[in-house]
Amino acid sequence: MTLTGFNITRLPSINAAIECIIEQLCAGIPLSFQPITEKHISKAERNAEICQRYEEGETLEEIAEGFGLSHQRIHEIIHRWCE
Repeated sequence: MTLTGFNITRLPSINAAIECIIEQLCAGIPLSFQPITEKHISKAERNAEICQRYEEGETLEEIAEGFGLSHQRIHEIIHRWCE
């Protein structure tokens, strides 16, 4: 059986092969040059907001749900940034 639609060539490295595959998979998909959501903020801003919300009495679960993070990650951020 002969496969059609593929160019069989040798590539100089695994990285070149990966790049070639990604280009073929993403052909025709426009790239976004802006954040996909309006919620895109820097990590420093995000962490400051997490600290503020925690100090105002929100639970870890409530904060985690608001940011789409696990409550364990929120716990780590609070102990690193909020003290």
